[in-house]
Amino acid sequence: MFTLKSEIEFDAAHYLSDYEGKCHNIHGHRYRVVIKVSADSLHETGQCRGMVDDFSTIKQALKKIHDLFDHRLILEENEEGKELAKKNSRDKARL
Repeated sequence: MFTLKSEIEFDAAHYLSDYEGKCHNIHGHRYRVVIKVSADSLHETGQCRGMVDDFSTIKQALKKIHDLFDHRLILEENEEGKELAKKNSRDKARL
């Protein structure tokens, strides 16, 4: 078994709307995303010969995730989150 592993970290904020305590307030965390791609054998032909997969493709996908969430406010998918997203969109705030 061959395994290719890559990871990213990003910082983002969130809050727990129905929580009674400090976590009800907006606060941040450092998140880590780990991707592992495994194969029983390596590619035998083509551009990926000798590889599990093209590492640059995996890195590009992780960069998209990083850019989507880094230093953003992650909202719950409920009415409160939708309303806050609409308001911030009108006010040109970046979530």
